[in-house]
Amino acid sequence: MPILSENDYAFDLILQAAKDGAAAALGAPRLTPGLKLETRIVYGEEIGFMVRLLEIFAGPGGAYSQFIYGDYLMGKKFLEEGVPYAILLIGATTSPSPLAWDCGACGYPTCAEFNHSVNESKSAGMFGYGPSCNWLMMDFGIAMAQASAAIYAKNVDSRQQGSYGVAGLLLGMLPGMDVVLANSVGPMSRGVFQEWYSRPDMKGSFSMDKIYDMLISTFAFHFGGFSGDGIPMIKTKDDWFWEPFKAGKGPMPEATEILQQVLEQAGEVTLEYEQWQQAQNHGEEGAT
Repeated sequence: MPILSENDYAFDLILQAAKDGAAAALGAPRLTPGLKLETRIVYGEEIGFMVRLLEIFAGPGGAYSQFIYGDYLMGKKFLEEGVPYAILLIGATTSPSPLAWDCGACGYPTCAEFNHSVNESKSAGMFGYGPSCNWLMMDFGIAMAQASAAIYAKNVDSRQQGSYGVAGLLLGMLPGMDVVLANSVGPMSRGVFQEWYSRPDMKGSFSMDKIYDMLISTFAFHFGGFSGDGIPMIKTKDDWFWEPFKAGKGPMPEATEILQQVLEQAGEVTLEYEQWQQAQNHGEEGAT
C-alpha cells in the first residue's frame, strides 16, 4: 500500500490553495462596478526569475531594503532546497475612473479632472502605475483580503507581498495591469516559524545598529512615505516624492542613481525571462 509523505502531496495542496485564492479574488464583493481584475499562479522555474529581481531590489546584502532582502533569502532557500511553493499574482486596473462620483479622494475635484490627468501623465510609481482611483483601490484591497482568507482556510501558509507583485509586473506576467500584488502560497508550515513573516534566514544578516536605525525610521506615516524599504521618505514639501528626504539620512541625491541602477539590472533579468519564454514556446511548437 503506497504511503505519501509531505513532499508527495504538499505541492498539490499548495496549488489548490492558490487556485482557491484566485477564485476568491475574482469573485470578491465590490464597492464599484468598474474594477478589472486578473490573476496568475506562478511556480517552478519562473519563480527563479522573480527571486533574482528581489535580490536586485534589496541591494547588496539588503542595503536598499531589509524586508525585501528577507523575501529574497527565503525564496532562494526554498528554490535551492526544492521546497514547493507558489506565487498568486493579483493585478488590477485602477485608472481611469468609470464612476463619475466626484468624491475628491484622489486629490482631484472631479472624476473628469482625474481622468484627464491619467490621460496626460499616467506613469510608473514605486509599486505600480498611477494616479489611481481610491474606490478601485479599495476594491482591489477587498479582493486581496478575500484571496488571503481562502488560502488560510486551506491551512497553507501565505503572505501578501509587494516585492513579488512588482517582480511579476516587471516581468510582464500580468500585462495591462496598473498594480500587482502577490500572495506567497506555501511552503507547508514546518514548525514555529511562519517563513514569510519571521524570515528566520535573516537572522544575523544585520547589526543591531542597523536594526535600531530601521526601527527609528519606521515612524507613523502621517508625515512619512510608505516604509517598505525601512527608510521612509519624509514629506517636507508638496513635491516630496521627487526630491527624496529620507528619515535619519536627510537628502539623498544618490537615490535617483541607485534607482537607475536597479532598473537597469531588473531590465536585464526581464529580457532574459522573455528569451526563456520564447525558447519554451519554441520547444512546445517543435514537439507538436
